[in-house]
Amino acid sequence: KLLAIATMAPYFIMCALTTLIVRCRELLVCSWLAGHLLNEVLNFVLKRTFKEKRPEGAPAVGFDEHGMPSAHSQFMGFYFAFSCLQLLLRVENTSVLYKALAVAFNFALSAAVCYGRVELGFHTRAQV
Repeated sequence: KLLAIATMAPYFIMCALTTLIVRCRELLVCSWLAGHLLNEVLNFVLKRTFKEKRPEGAPAVGFDEHGMPSAHSQFMGFYFAFSCLQLLLRVENTSVLYKALAVAFNFALSAAVCYGRVELGFHTRAQV
């Protein structure tokens, strides 16, 4: 059940980004959200290009029967890259230990989502 909760991370992150935009209206957060939305468009195009089916017995996931690439995994890949670049290149006056812990947490969260998508039967390892 913990993996099922972890795979919901993209939804929690999108809610957090939307809340930050409404609250702060910062260009960085707007560009982060725009990047995620463009990433979703890319995922839509890639799924229609590859047309790779989900694994046999995969749970029903609404209207999308294609499994390659995993939208959750692609989302978390973009999240990990963007958040780590922002942390390492823009955040100043913060200890190296804090930055390392933040990067490690983001990596662990991204890996948990990817692993969960395979373990829960939504995707094959190649699709993630």
